[in-house]
Amino acid sequence: DPVRELILRHQTDITGHSWNEYTDLLFVGSPSDLGLLAKAAPWVIYKRNTTGDWAQFSEVFGMPIQEYIYDSDDDESRQRAMEDAAGAGSLAQFFHAKDTELKLTEAGNKTGSADVYERLCERCNNEISKLILGNTLTTESSEKGTQALGTVHKKVEDKVLEADRKYVLNVLNYDMTDILLRMGINTEGGTFCFPEPKETDAGTKISILTQLKKNFNIPIDDDYLYEEFGIDKPANYEQLKAEQREAAQAAQIQTPNKEPEPANKGRDDEPTPKQERNFRNWLKGFFVKAPADGAALDW
Repeated sequence: DPVRELILRHQTDITGHSWNEYTDLLFVGSPSDLGLLAKAAPWVIYKRNTTGDWAQFSEVFGMPIQEYIYDSDDDESRQRAMEDAAGAGSLAQFFHAKDTELKLTEAGNKTGSADVYERLCERCNNEISKLILGNTLTTESSEKGTQALGTVHKKVEDKVLEADRKYVLNVLNYDMTDILLRMGINTEGGTFCFPEPKETDAGTKISILTQLKKNFNIPIDDDYLYEEFGIDKPANYEQLKAEQREAAQAAQIQTPNKEPEPANKGRDDEPTPKQERNFRNWLKGFFVKAPADGAALDW
C-alpha cells in the first residue's frame, strides 16, 4: 500500500508491515501514481475481448455449415445423418426436418462486420504504442506511413527513451547512494551511466579521422582509437611506439632534403625563334609598303 507505506502479504489485506523498518528498501515514484500499466490495462482488455469476438465470428461465418435434412417421421434417416456427420469433421452441423428452416442473421455483410473487429484491434494497438513508445510507426507500418514520418516518430521515441534513462540515472546516482553504502559498496567518485549509442559506422568514422589528420594535422590520441574501434592495446605499447619513432628518425637521416630546382634553370633571357617571328611580323605591319610609282606630294 504506497499511500500508507505498508507491505501487504495479500492484495485484500488491511494491515501489514511498514516498509520504513527496512533500511535497504527504496520506494520510487508517487504514492498515488499507478503507472503506465494502469493506463494501458483498458486497451488490453478491449483488445482481448474484441479478439475473442472476432475468433467466434470467424468460426461461425468463416466456415461452412453442414446441413442435414430428413423426413420428420423417419427417425432412421436422422440417425444415419448424425452418423455421417460424426465422421465428416468438426464443422458446424445442423439437423432439421423438411418442415423446419435455419437462418443466420448478421448485423451487416460479413466483410463489414470483420472490419469492425479489425479496426478496434488496430486502435487498441495504436493507443498502447503511443502510451509506451510515444509513436506508432516504429512498430508497424500504415497506409500513410512514409520515411519522413518514420524518422519523426523515431526521434520522438528516442526522446522518450532518453527521459527514461535520465530518470533511472537520477535514482541510482542520488537516491540509491545511502543504500549502496550500507551494503558496503563505495560509490564515491563514480557515477552510473548508459553507454551512448554509436550512430556512425566504423568506416565513416575512419574516413573522418583520416581527413582530419591529413588536411588539418589534428593530433589524435591513440587510446581513443583503441577504445573507439575495439582494438586490444598491446602490452609492450610504449616499446613499439619508441621503435616507430626511431625508424622514422633514421629514415629522415638517410634521405636528406633536396632543394627544388628552379623552374627556369638552363634558360636565358634570349627570345625564342617563335618570339622573334612574332616581333618581326609586328614590325612589318607597322610600316606601310611604299607605292612603286611614287607618292603624291601636292598636299
